[in-house]
Amino acid sequence: MDLNDFSYADRLVVDIILHGNHDMRLKITMRFAIRKSLTGLMLLVMAMGGLYGCDAGDKVIDEATGNRALKQYEMTRDKMKAIDEKQKERYKTMEDDTREDK
Repeated sequence: MDLNDFSYADRLVVDIILHGNHDMRLKITMRFAIRKSLTGLMLLVMAMGGLYGCDAGDKVIDEATGNRALKQYEMTRDKMKAIDEKQKERYKTMEDDTREDK
């Protein structure tokens, strides 16, 4: 196996081990530690985004197909029916009260 078969970072590590340059070893070790930490953080963010994004996908599909608007329409229609019934009852009681007064 030739030394050219290794990557630049691997060759630096071999050079540090053979020649004992401890400052360079510390720099490379810190660089790898930072790289590992950032990679772990990126994976964590992607996983959390995937978990929270699942619900949003359903909302987007409902919005695109019009299901969300239909649900809002049905809720509003039901509320309007309830208000209409209350108003009719009030009107009937008012009519009954005016008839009794006469």
